[in-house]
Amino acid sequence: MQSALIFLVRTLADLYLLMFLLRFILQWVRASHRNPLSQLVQRVTSPLVVPARRVLPSVAGLDLPTLIVLIVLEGIV
Repeated sequence: MQSALIFLVRTLADLYLLMFLLRFILQWVRASHRNPLSQLVQRVTSPLVVPARRVLPSVAGLDLPTLIVLIVLEGIV
């Protein structure tokens, strides 16, 4: 029972990390904000990216705050 719970938590954490990676890629390729997938990814990841964006600027067209949040979360998980 405990291993099933660990599997479920780990899978949800990996899906959340995937959302940050998708946000980075979608902004990198300049995907339309009207795309439903883009809107979903932006809504799910905004609670962590928006505060990071206040501290870290984007560099050379790369969304550095999203990348930093992704790396930090990957280190935690």
